[in-house]
Amino acid sequence: MFTSFSTALSALSAHTTAIDVVGNNLANLNTNGFKISVVSFHDLVTQSLGAGLGETQVGFGVGRPVTLRQFSQGPIKTTNGALDAAVQGDGFLIVRQPVSNGIVYTRGGNFQVDKDGNLLTSTGQRLQGWMAQNGVLSTSGPIADVVVPVGTLKPPIATTSFSMDLNLNAAATAGPPPDTFSTSIEVFDSLGVSHIITVDFTKNANPNEWDYSISIPAADVTSPITPVTGTLQFDTLGRLINPPPAGPWPQIAITGLTSGAADMTLTWNLFNGQTPRVTQLPNHRRSRPTSRTARQRRN
Repeated sequence: MFTSFSTALSALSAHTTAIDVVGNNLANLNTNGFKISVVSFHDLVTQSLGAGLGETQVGFGVGRPVTLRQFSQGPIKTTNGALDAAVQGDGFLIVRQPVSNGIVYTRGGNFQVDKDGNLLTSTGQRLQGWMAQNGVLSTSGPIADVVVPVGTLKPPIATTSFSMDLNLNAAATAGPPPDTFSTSIEVFDSLGVSHIITVDFTKNANPNEWDYSISIPAADVTSPITPVTGTLQFDTLGRLINPPPAGPWPQIAITGLTSGAADMTLTWNLFNGQTPRVTQLPNHRRSRPTSRTARQRRN
């Protein structure tokens, strides 16, 4: 009789913990870098009643739940913070505690700068990393506080390549009219002026093939630049096979910029090592353009 009361009480206690965990997950819904927790339940050992070989067994209820942190990739959001960053895939940002100087790890990349130029998290921890010396970055030495030169003007570095992590719909048809998809990315010239590069995709009549067209707005150049066109070919598993990982990859040469900047050539990086950045699967599962850029900015 009394066992039944304690068994029921163990269930109430366990579910109270579960509700607390869910409440904490909801409270941190908009917290940058937060990872949700899930509760794992387990039962307690059973008690055998009677003189036989456990003909009647009575459980002792629910054991204390185990809380497990989920470190799967969350969505990457666009912010207005000039120094905000995000970790894509596995890994953490290394930060140093302000008082104890202890090293901790975080996925929250909403940074700010203090009066000394130290790059800080929202809780005042100093971001750790390697600093370039005379324009050269060496990753072989120890990490230290990342310092942003406050009040100095850094020369811009023109974009040389860009990449787009996206999926083209394998269920698309050549029509008529053919199915299309378009995405764009911001790049910067040698003066730090931004430009928008657009890549348009059109499904052609061949199985597992898409035509592409890379263009820049006519207003950004003194004479219109002819779009760079070509074809992407995928295998039956949706993996990009042409162009191959070794290249050559598509390039667009931009001349006569109205900003007065130097001519630039942009290479479309279609692979990360041997892994294609563009796939063809039954649905649009991902679309995330990135580029190697630098903007002229007074920090």
